[in-house]
Amino acid sequence: MPFRISPGGTVASQGYADLLQDLLPGVVVDICFPGDPGASLPDTVETLIAARLDRLSGEERSVAQHAAVIGRSFHLDVLARLPGVASTATAGVEALAKKELFSLKSNGPLLEYMFKHALTRDVAYAGVLVSCRRKLHRTVADALEEVLGREGNEAMIGYHREQSG
Repeated sequence: MPFRISPGGTVASQGYADLLQDLLPGVVVDICFPGDPGASLPDTVETLIAARLDRLSGEERSVAQHAAVIGRSFHLDVLARLPGVASTATAGVEALAKKELFSLKSNGPLLEYMFKHALTRDVAYAGVLVSCRRKLHRTVADALEEVLGREGNEAMIGYHREQSG
């Protein structure tokens, strides 16, 4: 069920207070009230998130959407093997981390990032056409096998193969 924003501006966040705290200042001020005092708040938190994603550059939005296909957390090396973001993955992830959409999860030999909020990942994922998602899931499965190996990652690889149709 989507989160609702009442006409008075209060939010039924169902426990996503941190998400709202991060999103509302930038999105509401920059998007909802850009010099227009009569502007109204979007109806749902998902709409606010989509507005924030729409403000990203094309490359950043593409990186966010490709990462969303991988999952809530993702290895940079896996993302960098996906067509469409191979050359922009590192810079895109760094830019999105600075914008606080991603956070560094693991700083080991393989950098692992995650969406700061699961709902942001869900909205980014929903923005990928179904036909493109299927192709990306197939490529993600192959990239996971290459980068992480099959052993111990069978469930994750299997999930992406299943999603590829």
